[in-house]
Amino acid sequence: FTQQGSDAQAREEDEGEVDRSQGASRALTSYIDAGLNWEDVPWLKSITKMQVLLKGVQCAEDAVMAYKAGLAGCVLSNHGGRQLDTCRSGIEVLPEVM
Repeated sequence: FTQQGSDAQAREEDEGEVDRSQGASRALTSYIDAGLNWEDVPWLKSITKMQVLLKGVQCAEDAVMAYKAGLAGCVLSNHGGRQLDTCRSGIEVLPEVM
């Protein structure tokens, strides 16, 4: 690698600081902030010029709140419900949201 910083992980591996025993799912969930709520939407919209979408809508009430908050759209998703047998699929939520 010739790019600056491209060997950062290699150094961590050499020092034994990278724990890969928990799998990709555990690693990715470390980037999710469970503290986010509807009060954060204005701030999020203020820091970008991009349109903001809400992913993970599971009920009509959340779709209505997203609309009232001025979000550009909703993505019906069960947030990886493959691991949660009780989550509704996006296609099951669609009639309620429409």
